[in-house]
Amino acid sequence: MAEPQEEIKDEFQVIFSIRLVKVNTFGREYYKLEANVKDSQNMVSVDYERNNPETSDIKELLKNIAKYYNIYATAKNGKLIEGAREEVLKLLSILIWAMFY
Repeated sequence: MAEPQEEIKDEFQVIFSIRLVKVNTFGREYYKLEANVKDSQNMVSVDYERNNPETSDIKELLKNIAKYYNIYATAKNGKLIEGAREEVLKLLSILIWAMFY
């Protein structure tokens, strides 16, 4: 029996750098999530901040990921595709943070 042969057809990297930052301002304390997402295939970098990430609802995150993915997959407008893709990456970084925090 012959051994199966495998050949890599495509590969890309997505790098998530996520930090939780404690902010004190005017006697008020809160946390913010800072994330940088780099996609090696499209050379896209997404930077953003989100206040109070601990209030994230996982079900809502997954629903929004599906919604933006559907927009990404069906859109014909380049700007809409790019915006939806960035939203998916942002939401994925919140989901990843929630899994490890």
